[in-house]
Amino acid sequence: MSFGVILFVISAIVVLLMGVAIYNNLVSLKNQIDRAWTNVEILLKQRFDEIPQLIQVVEQYASYEQKTLQRVIEARNTFAQSASMGGKIEASNEMSLALKGLVALGEAYPDLKANQSFM
Repeated sequence: MSFGVILFVISAIVVLLMGVAIYNNLVSLKNQIDRAWTNVEILLKQRFDEIPQLIQVVEQYASYEQKTLQRVIEARNTFAQSASMGGKIEASNEMSLALKGLVALGEAYPDLKANQSFM
């Protein structure tokens, strides 16, 4: 065998091994991304599962602030009905805005702010 053929075979093997290594790295990164999104989804679900308790506490103190409470309920329902991650992220953003309104209620009602379940 000539030197050129041996060099070509070795080069081809090196390129093939590099390709396999790159592919394995990409698969590993994709799996990490999938796990990260799953963790985000779990945290969002936990956040949205605590909303009914928060609404119950707020209703005791601010029964006439139904607009703010309705916004929170609608955002929670949107999250529950969302199948895609984009829909869940959008619902989470809506929930953040609605919860800012609830925090403002806490400032308007000192008794509510003092309640441990609210904080």
